Amino acid sequence: MKIGLPGWVIKIVKMHRMLYRYHSVFGHSYVPNQKVRIPNAEGAYIIKTNGQSFRSDSDYVIKKSESKRFIFLGDSHTAGDGSVSNDDRFTNIIQNSSSDVECYNFACGGYGIDQQVLVYEYLAKKYEHDLVCFSFHVKDDIGRFNPKIDTFSRLSNQILSISKPYYSLEEKQFSNIPVPHSVIKSLEGKKSQEPNTVSSISKIKQFIRSIAYDDENPKYIRDYCSYLLKFYSRMKLESPRSHEYRAIRDLIHRLIILCEDKPLILSPLVDPRSLYSNPDYRKLYRHFTSNFSNVYYIDLVKDLKSRSRNYRWNLLNKFTFHYNLEGQKYVSNLILDKLKKERLL
Repeated sequence: MKIGLPGWVIKIVKMHRMLYRYHSVFGHSYVPNQKVRIPNAEGAYIIKTNGQSFRSDSDYVIKKSESKRFIFLGDSHTAGDGSVSNDDRFTNIIQNSSSDVECYNFACGGYGIDQQVLVYEYLAKKYEHDLVCFSFHVKDDIGRFNPKIDTFSRLSNQILSISKPYYSLEEKQFSNIPVPHSVIKSLEGKKSQEPNTVSSISKIKQFIRSIAYDDENPKYIRDYCSYLLKFYSRMKLESPRSHEYRAIRDLIHRLIILCEDKPLILSPLVDPRSLYSNPDYRKLYRHFTSNFSNVYYIDLVKDLKSRSRNYRWNLLNKFTFHYNLEGQKYVSNLILDKLKKERLL
């Protein structure tokens, strides 16, 4: 028996080409000057883009007024994809909190941490501004330090290989630019590229995963195996020798240098449902705040630990698992409190 996907999911997939286009430097970007209504199980929302291909109701201009201008970098969570309209994002809430603040949101769905820094270096830095807020998502963006990302489409039964720029640790610069066009690969082609040998650690992980996903096993055993998988993943990612740790360290340092003397706020977003599943780089962030006077850090994990499980779960859209309106308000309050505390607002 073939089970069909909900109608609103199919509509989202069909609208993907309406929202995004190929970009030779960033890999992809929003289609400029679009206004699209996105269906959602928790209520539809509107995505409107400007002439610069970012989510905004108005065009970005190079020269700023007497008001303070804040630049925001991030992925779909900061862009507001998956849940809210432009005006309901935390960047817009911050802007609407004061007549003396203007927020330029340069985030885009699907961007990795490297792409977000590249956007600032290649484009956003040209716009006059007073402060930069780096709001990458630790859990979602950590696996995107690659020249391409393979995404499986259940609708077409194909694998879309999405090419992207990436930060090269060896060369200390962005590579894969101009970005090659994405290609579609068949499932058979993907399987033929898999190695014939599997390491002992991989076999152990596969065994634990098979237990965790087998509904016939007792729930407490499945939960424990799931915890082991997440714990192993975290330990690997948090190692100072790992590619991910070194890439984040280099990219944040690169962004600090690019910001010159402008204040830089590190406000990494996390998955509030299960805090221990988020890779923990808080010592690294604090290292930068200790060594650079213009760097500030907002610890969402510390604040979320003081909240109830029900409160944390209600910050996300239950279908897309992106920050909903309540989540956007929550993030905006933390950033506003930090701005006021440090007298940056």
